[in-house]
Amino acid sequence: MVRGNISKYLSIPHSYDGVNCLTLIHEFYKNELNIDCIAQLIPDNIEEAGRRWMSKITLPEIEEWALIHGTKVHLTEAQDFDVIVFKSVRFERPIHFGMFLKPGHMLHLEEGRTSILKRGEHQDMKQLQTSGQNASTQSIDITPWYNKYLGFPYRHLGNNTETGIDCFNLCRLVYKEQLGIEIPYDTADWCNIVDEDWYNKTQDRPFDKGGTEAYGWKKTNDLEKFNVITMSIGATNVTNHCALYLGSNKMLQTMIDHKSWVAPYGRWYKNFTVGIYKWIGIPN
Repeated sequence: MVRGNISKYLSIPHSYDGVNCLTLIHEFYKNELNIDCIAQLIPDNIEEAGRRWMSKITLPEIEEWALIHGTKVHLTEAQDFDVIVFKSVRFERPIHFGMFLKPGHMLHLEEGRTSILKRGEHQDMKQLQTSGQNASTQSIDITPWYNKYLGFPYRHLGNNTETGIDCFNLCRLVYKEQLGIEIPYDTADWCNIVDEDWYNKTQDRPFDKGGTEAYGWKKTNDLEKFNVITMSIGATNVTNHCALYLGSNKMLQTMIDHKSWVAPYGRWYKNFTVGIYKWIGIPN
């Protein structure tokens, strides 16, 4: 259970060139939730910035991040693992980060101290507000249904969640278990090259051939939940990757040297996108 691992993140000393209030949350999200979106908030060269690292993050940047990765909620609606952003009214900038845990707890790390799990945070936050500081919560939408598909090892042509599964077969698995749709073919039906860098050894474009009505797909410009996004990543002309769109600019995927995880469908992935496909028989 994820909450049971909180103890691993307690009593960690604060350090400007090591762990601070934001990188602590980043490590928890990455290691325990298989979500890497907090990294986008961490400034470059954070070690060199020293105690002024927080000035490298602006409130508009945090708001933009929240729009991509979740929703902003009131403190009374906070859920487990929501990211709490403390801001100074006087200077209009962030001054601290914490992670909410029900009922009314917060994991955080302050300068000169070690990380703690503090109780009674709703009252403390009200006190902060009256003293000239505001506390707001950025809620990361951790939708329970896809949590079960995180952390699977990758294997080209793999179709087993324990020994390894590839990107398309992961999509097939979700379709079968969540939508009751049995896609009648898997990656091995389209690719007979067993090497991990198969896309460097062929000019065939199996994703393009399969993404037609004859095989159950309709190409679309719309991003809808459960649509499959195909990409050509790297120095190749071959469509060599796909991901399952989850909504809210998030996608489920896996690839070489990674375990399956939820990634933001941002500018980098959009630049490599070849097409978006909807299963013709999928319920609206």
